[in-house]
Amino acid sequence: MPNKPKATLSDALQGMQAAPSPAPSRARPRDGGAPARTSRNRRGAGTRIISGHFAAEAHKQLRILAAVEGRTIQGLLEEALNDLFRKHGLPPIA
Repeated sequence: MPNKPKATLSDALQGMQAAPSPAPSRARPRDGGAPARTSRNRRGAGTRIISGHFAAEAHKQLRILAAVEGRTIQGLLEEALNDLFRKHGLPPIA
């Protein structure tokens, strides 16, 4: 049997172009109107790596979402953590 060609990120993005994509979200101001920190200034002193093992498909889907939204994986994970914190009545500090 011949091997099926491996799908690429470009192939996935072309398939998603049929549906209109929402406008990229911007960093939202927090308490006092200070802009949210970005991934560029998050590395270094006072930060820690948070990691986990997930299915390969979850990683692929996260990469595609980041590309479609024009955001970084770091930014998407910050949003997800802050949503989780809010859900449990904690301040959004990620």
